[in-house]
Amino acid sequence: MRRIIYKICAGLVISVIGGLIFSLIGHALSNAIEAPIYGGDKAGIVWGIVFGMPLGSVIGFLLIDKLLYHFPKNNMLGMIIGFLCGSVFGGVGGAFLLDLIGVKAILIIPLLVVCFCLTGYQIGLKKGLP
Repeated sequence: MRRIIYKICAGLVISVIGGLIFSLIGHALSNAIEAPIYGGDKAGIVWGIVFGMPLGSVIGFLLIDKLLYHFPKNNMLGMIIGFLCGSVFGGVGGAFLLDLIGVKAILIIPLLVVCFCLTGYQIGLKKGLP
């Protein structure tokens, strides 16, 4: 139980950092193209939600496994499944929440993404590592 709490906390912190980095990249790309062909002003946020937050969550889980619990190898299957679950379910669901609720969804979206990423990561953990 303690391991799951640590993973959720690390996933939340690093997913927010990853989301901010990918949002800045998305805004830079949309300004460079100068044409709102993929979402207008929300395009940068969608990049952060769909790519940055799941990637940050998986990196946070990996750091907890490596630094705190000294796992001998990487959970590659869990990282892939966790990223895909977080991107598809958490990221797309977060983008819909952002469209429906607005800015208030920013507090809910990281939790949603981290929960889906953790579910996928744990599935890979049960299949591969002890």
